Amino acid sequence: MSAISSTLHAKRRCIAGGLLVLCLLLCTSAWASEGDPLLSVDDLLSIQGPFEALLDGVGELAVRHGILEESELSEWKRMQLGDFLSNGGYGSILINYMPGILKYAVEEEMPLELSTGVGEGRTLEVLTMRRFESSEGTTTVLPIALSMQDAQGLPMPVRYEIGSDSGMLYKWDVGAGRYISVGQSAESEGEIVGWVGEAPAVDASNVVIEIQAFTLDNNRSVAEAELTLYPSGAGYDLDVSSLSGKGE
Repeated sequence: MSAISSTLHAKRRCIAGGLLVLCLLLCTSAWASEGDPLLSVDDLLSIQGPFEALLDGVGELAVRHGILEESELSEWKRMQLGDFLSNGGYGSILINYMPGILKYAVEEEMPLELSTGVGEGRTLEVLTMRRFESSEGTTTVLPIALSMQDAQGLPMPVRYEIGSDSGMLYKWDVGAGRYISVGQSAESEGEIVGWVGEAPAVDASNVVIEIQAFTLDNNRSVAEAELTLYPSGAGYDLDVSSLSGKGE
């Protein structure tokens, strides 16, 4: 083996070892069947901060090595975060030797952050995805992560009631390790609620998901809003107009 071949072989082993470590960091130790999430969206959101910090560090390295332009960092990070949330944590950080990776980005697979006023200076925020399509053989949900802030911008601990007259709502069952249908209405104190629907008919109307928030101490209503899903092909699209609050 020549010195050049030996060096290339060592580099390949180093890269493979690095990818293995990365996989161990991003994936749980338990195996799951194909299509099953290894982590719930609640799990992923609980470590979203450290994961984004990791992306920041990787992004800086990518710029330093000429793989990404500094102007591309924000969009690349959104792409990676979308892959992380939509694939149950079973994804990869696409950075190794792939200049121009953003041309492969799919907008529908990126997370969508929405906010709306709901009266008295309060703000309701929703973290979801930009598109939903039903999938055979596995329960693919449109995640709906809710949070509220008061007039001072401080988090408000509230109870949410979510309802939809189309499709079904799901919640993560820790014991079963999968999403379980809870019908057309669900309650949440911050944990993720997922929506699942069939492919829309040609003349299908918008799907409207009703959201209400109540104080934990005296069950007083403090927010009402609607999340609208727009029929599009075999699924539904969401955009910045999807969330609208009542009372603002």
